Amino acid sequence: VANLIKENNVNQIKSAIQTGHKDGMVTMENCIKELLEKKLISEEIAENRSGRAKNV
Repeated sequence: VANLIKENNVNQIKSAIQTGHKDGMVTMENCIKELLEKKLISEEIAENRSGRAKNV
């Protein structure tokens, strides 16, 4: 991810995180979705924090 930022390829970060899932990398959307499913956060909090509520 650091190299993607250095090389100004920030559009590839989400893909890199998804590919690195087996190594423990998690996208913000997936983290929020998991917290919501476990009822650890409300839908309102999820929408406010995600910035992309339709993806959650």
